[in-house]
Amino acid sequence: NLNTEAAMTADKDKSISDSPPQGDDVQEPSSDSVQDVEPVVVTDDAVDGGDKADSQTAAPPRPHTESGRGVGTIALILAVVACIATVYMWYRFDVQARHQQEISAANLAGDLKAVTESARALEKQQDVLSAAQQKLDASQDELGKLIQEKLESSVSTLREQQEALAGSVSKIYESMDRSIDSWALEEVEQLLRMANQSVSLAGDIKGGIIGLELADKRLTELGNPELLEVRRLIAGELGQLKAVNQADLPGIAFRLAGIIATVDKLPLVNEPDRPVAAGSSQPAPDAEENMWMEAGQD
Repeated sequence: NLNTEAAMTADKDKSISDSPPQGDDVQEPSSDSVQDVEPVVVTDDAVDGGDKADSQTAAPPRPHTESGRGVGTIALILAVVACIATVYMWYRFDVQARHQQEISAANLAGDLKAVTESARALEKQQDVLSAAQQKLDASQDELGKLIQEKLESSVSTLREQQEALAGSVSKIYESMDRSIDSWALEEVEQLLRMANQSVSLAGDIKGGIIGLELADKRLTELGNPELLEVRRLIAGELGQLKAVNQADLPGIAFRLAGIIATVDKLPLVNEPDRPVAAGSSQPAPDAEENMWMEAGQD
């Protein structure tokens, strides 16, 4: 810019120096000056001298004109160089800007591609997770159904086991009751045998009475109505033992043996009646009592 201004200033100075004066700058000679002017005779020597003087006076401005033209040329060259430099710098900056834009666009495209790929990967993962969630839900449903079925089956099996256990316990209780009744009857039978042996073998009336009383007490504890007949027979024998003398011992032993046989044939509690074989005879209680009473009278 400075070179351009210097060239413009030099051209202006040159145009001013070369242009002739115009307008008010041109002064016309006055009448007085015209009147005072004397005629001059021009000789050849004067002409030659004037030409020499003119040539001497006109020669000096030439270096000024050539120097102005050189400055203008330099200024023009500098201006052109400045323009070229400006255009080059602008082109370079533009190229760099475009290159930077291309790089930014490439980076942006790469980022966009990466984001797109990430989005697709996320969608795939979402699909996989959705499928896994569906499988998990289905597995939970199947597991719930299986657990429910197993639970129902276990409850049903437990109920059956409880029912079977209850039946077994009932059978055990029945067996225990039967065993208790059987043991009690065996104990009564043993007491009657002891009473019979005391009377028949040892002649111990008192021992026989004690054995009969213990047997009657044990039958009372059982509380079986079917044993009332046996208790009645035992009561009759107790009365006869308390009233009889020593000579009646064989008859009393015989009657005690009959009572023992009657105890063996009595049914247990909660036990069905034993079938009686055809042709078998069982003496009636009244007949046995009459027989024992007759033996006591003898």
